[in-house]
Amino acid sequence: MNHLIELLKIKGFKISEETSRKATYVHTNHSVIILDQGVDGNEVWIKKDDGDWVRLDFILEYFLTGSVALTKKFQSKLKSEENNGLYYAEFINQHYKELFENGKPSILEYPAWLRNNSGKIRMIRDLLNP
Repeated sequence: MNHLIELLKIKGFKISEETSRKATYVHTNHSVIILDQGVDGNEVWIKKDDGDWVRLDFILEYFLTGSVALTKKFQSKLKSEENNGLYYAEFINQHYKELFENGKPSILEYPAWLRNNSGKIRMIRDLLNP
């Protein structure tokens, strides 16, 4: 996860809380949580302003871009901690504006999109698991 942590520091995030399985980074009204899921690897969640917590994953990538190209690029390598960190760092770097600034689409719209697109989410899942 070093790649992700370094990127967060470059972007101005500071660690606000750390335990053996969770690290929280904050910058202005934005938060990033890195969760150690043990054998399942790490998960990264973000929160913008007073919005909902959003997990960085292939569904969010599809919402932002209409594709899952980045996830496909890393799909077979995500069990490695280093590759996991590279994936999340590249994800945040590519979509920083949409995730933390006022880019479109905004992650503030994402929870409603999730609730209304279960069929599309199944289709996206099928793209990754043919």
